[in-house]
Amino acid sequence: MICNTCELPLCYTCALDHSEHSLDTVDGAAAMAQQRTRSTQQEAQAFLAALAEARHRTVSMAELVRERSARAQLDAAAAGDKLRAALAAWQTRLEKKAAAVCQLKVSRLHQQAEQLDQLRGRVLALLDQLASGSGADGDAEWMVRGLTADHQLRLMIGQAQLTPTEDAAVRFVSPPGGAAVESLLRAAGTVETAGCGAQSLLMESAAVPVVGRPYQLVVQVRDHYGDDRRSGDDRVQARVVTPDRRMLSCDVEHLAGGRYRAAFVARTAGEHTFSITVNGTHLTHSPWTRRAVSPRRLSSLGPVRLTVGSEGTEPGQLCRPWGVAFGGDGRIVVSDRSNHRVQVFSADGRLLLAFGGPGSKNGELNRPAGVAVDSIERIVVADKDNHRICVFSANGEFLLKFGEKGNRLGMFNYPWDVACNNVDQIAVTDTRNHRVQLFSPDGMLLKKFTQDGTEWKELDSPRGLTFHPDGKLYITDFNNHRIVVLDPDTGKMTYLCREGSEPGRLLRPQGIAADDEGRLYVADCRNSRVQVLTPHGEFLMKLGEHGSRPGQFDQPQGVAIGPSGQLAVVCLENHRVQLF
Repeated sequence: MICNTCELPLCYTCALDHSEHSLDTVDGAAAMAQQRTRSTQQEAQAFLAALAEARHRTVSMAELVRERSARAQLDAAAAGDKLRAALAAWQTRLEKKAAAVCQLKVSRLHQQAEQLDQLRGRVLALLDQLASGSGADGDAEWMVRGLTADHQLRLMIGQAQLTPTEDAAVRFVSPPGGAAVESLLRAAGTVETAGCGAQSLLMESAAVPVVGRPYQLVVQVRDHYGDDRRSGDDRVQARVVTPDRRMLSCDVEHLAGGRYRAAFVARTAGEHTFSITVNGTHLTHSPWTRRAVSPRRLSSLGPVRLTVGSEGTEPGQLCRPWGVAFGGDGRIVVSDRSNHRVQVFSADGRLLLAFGGPGSKNGELNRPAGVAVDSIERIVVADKDNHRICVFSANGEFLLKFGEKGNRLGMFNYPWDVACNNVDQIAVTDTRNHRVQLFSPDGMLLKKFTQDGTEWKELDSPRGLTFHPDGKLYITDFNNHRIVVLDPDTGKMTYLCREGSEPGRLLRPQGIAADDEGRLYVADCRNSRVQVLTPHGEFLMKLGEHGSRPGQFDQPQGVAIGPSGQLAVVCLENHRVQLF
C-alpha cells in the first residue's frame, strides 16, 4: 500500500493507522507517479521555453536600448548644432546692435562736443570784444557793444546743451539666476526616459504613522540619470502590509510634474511595512517598516518624563539653552547657547555627542539659537551671533553654511530659529530684518517674506517658527505678543492671539511647534508656561508655572514634538530641557 497523503509505503498493518488518509495500491501509486512525472517533465519543458523566450526578449530589449540611446545621442548632437547656430546668430545680432547703438550715441555726443567747442570760441571772442573798450563815462559805442554782447550771451546760454545728449544705457539684460538659459535649454529638448525607482526620492509627512491620521508619502520620480521627471505618465504603486499581515494598496495621486502622493490611514497600532515601486522597480530602502502609534491624549502631557541638563559648562550641562529638536530615532538635539555648542542626547537622556565651540570658522558657533533636524538627519543650526545658518551631519560633522550679516536677500541680522519642511527646505526667522527667509536644502534663497515699507512692525521680531502639517508656517512675533500664520505659496499673513496673561493670550512668545494633529505648542515666555492651541489660536490647555521644580519654567524658550508625540521644552534660566 501507498499513503498518498504522507507519501510513505505501508504494510497492511500500518495502513490501519492511515485509514483517514488517501491510500492506493502500489500499482495505482506507480501509475500516478508516472503521470505526475510526465506532467512535471512537460511543465519543466514549457518553463525552459519560457525562460529562453524571456532571455531572448531581455537581450532584444538591451539591443533596443542601445539603438535608441545611439539615436538619442545623434538627435541631441543635431539639436546642439542647430542650437549653436541659432545662438551664434543671436549673439552676432546682439553684438551688432550694441555696436550700432554705440556708434550712434558716440556720434551724437561728438557732435555735441563740437557744438560746445564752437560756443566756447564765441564766448571767448565776446570776452575779447568787451575787454577792448575803454568803458569811460559817456562812451556810447562801448555801451552799445556791451548791450549787444549781453544779448548774444543770453542767446548762447539758451542754445547751449550742457548735459550729455545721450546716456550710457547700453547693457546686456538677462533674467536673474540663469532662468533664461535654463528655459532655453529646456525648450531645446532633452533625453527622456521612464522613471526609475532606485533614483526616485521619498518624502514622508511624519516620522511615524499615527492611528487614525493620514500618513502621506510623496515621491519625486527621477529617471535613470537622476533628473526629475516632468510628466505624469509613470506607474507609481504603493502598498502596505498591516500588523495582521493583510496587504493593502494605497491610493496614489499625481500632483504635478513627476511628483506623486500616496495616502494611508493606519487603523491599528503596530508594525506596518510599506513599499513603493516606480514602473515596477522599488525605491531605495523599499520596502521599509514604520511602527504606527496611537494618538497621544493631551491629558497625558502632565508629568515630566525626563529632564536633560543642569547649569554648567561640562559635557551634558547647559548654559542658557534656546533651541531643541528631535531626530527620527528620538535623539534630543539642544542648542547650548552660552556654551557656543550643540549637544545631542539619547532618547533616555544620555549624552551622545557635542560639537561647535566659540568662533566663526567652519564648524564653530557663536551663541546658537534655533535647531532643526531634516529628513536625512542633518542638524540645521541658527548660528545667531555669526549671522549665518550652519548645517551638520547627524554625527556633528560640518557640512555647509550660508548667510552673513546684512539686510540684502540671503543675508541675516540675528537669525533666531530654523525649521525644515517635508522636502527639507529651511525656513529662518531673520529677526532684526523683520522677515522670514526660505532656502533650499543646500542654502539657495527661494523666497523672502516680510511686510515691506513702513509696515514692517506687522512682523516686528520673529523668533520661533514651525511648519504646520498643512504646509503653512507658524511664527511667534516676540514684540507683538502674537502668532503670525504665513502661507509660503502666497506670502499672505494672518494673526493669532493678543497680549496678556489670560488663557490663549501671550507675553513675549518664543519657540513654537506643531504636532501631527495640527495642535500648536507655544513657549509663552514671560508667562512662564507652554500653551497648547488649535490652529486657529483657540486655547486647549497649558503646562507649567514659574519656578524651578519639575514641571515649572523660568523663561521657556524652544519647544519640539518628538516622533512618538513627546513634548520637549527648553528652560533658559533653569538651564535644562524637560520632556513631557
